[in-house]
Amino acid sequence: MENHEIRDRVESVYGHSVSGIRDVSSNQKQTYVLDTSDGEVVYQRCESPQFRESFRCEVLLLEQMRDVRTPVPKVLWRELENTPEAVISSAPGREVSEFYGEQNFEQAGDVVKQAGTTLSQIHEKKFNHSGKLSTQGGLELKATSWEDILAEIFGDYIHQLQGSRFEDSITDAVALFDNGLDLVDEHGSCLVHYDVAPDNVFWENGNISSVIDFGRAMSGDPAFDLAYAQVQFVLAFYDGREAEQLNRLLFGSYHTESLRGEWHKRMWFYRKLFIVEAMKSFESWTEGQGMSEEEKQESAEWNRDQLSQAAAELR
Repeated sequence: MENHEIRDRVESVYGHSVSGIRDVSSNQKQTYVLDTSDGEVVYQRCESPQFRESFRCEVLLLEQMRDVRTPVPKVLWRELENTPEAVISSAPGREVSEFYGEQNFEQAGDVVKQAGTTLSQIHEKKFNHSGKLSTQGGLELKATSWEDILAEIFGDYIHQLQGSRFEDSITDAVALFDNGLDLVDEHGSCLVHYDVAPDNVFWENGNISSVIDFGRAMSGDPAFDLAYAQVQFVLAFYDGREAEQLNRLLFGSYHTESLRGEWHKRMWFYRKLFIVEAMKSFESWTEGQGMSEEEKQESAEWNRDQLSQAAAELR
């Protein structure tokens, strides 16, 4: 859409004049930050048939998040038929990704502690069973087993390794997944965000001010979310004693006593599955980081070794 089309559309449905437009779109949906006479808002629309259902689910889920203590964007207007679109409140503050990893260690600890608390709050939204969100007849949960959800997600990731530089790791990926499913025991079912990471968390005045992007949300094992946050906030930036300290802060603020079963083992398995996810998006991620081919090869070899070792442990 051209800027004048965005301006006309938002002014007609939202009722406030638009004075500025900033395009922050992704490959999944068109996203524009707008300066309006009522303050800053975000206008989103999804023209891709592949992602329309997940966008509809995200908007409806945000409307249901009023009973959860985590600060999330408010839906100010939406139209979900045909090409879905919505106007939502803008997240206050800065993306944590703008400064995380560059601040001092004490500040990193503050962020990690609040990330654990935030996950606990998200997981307060409970479901009766695991499942994928659906908009058939409003927001509903399509019941299925947690194992089937993992198989759908990571089966697709493994399939995408064909023809890539990681094609020779497919056997290890399949072995890891098949043997690791034995670790997925009783786990409970709650809202799983599946992307609590520095670029989806906002920070203002020393606190997490908002969590965005619920496009991958589902119902499942809370330990999956905790493992993902551990990778994104701790293991991607720190190692050794510093990583151990941050892990204690993350787990302590999350209140891990609420987790069921052998959650440590499940988290280990999920962290290894995330290596497959990293392989799937390796080329686009390394390009975005500006890596040289030599750096890419070194990083790729590290991922291969980590996956191979994990698969060997489960054989």
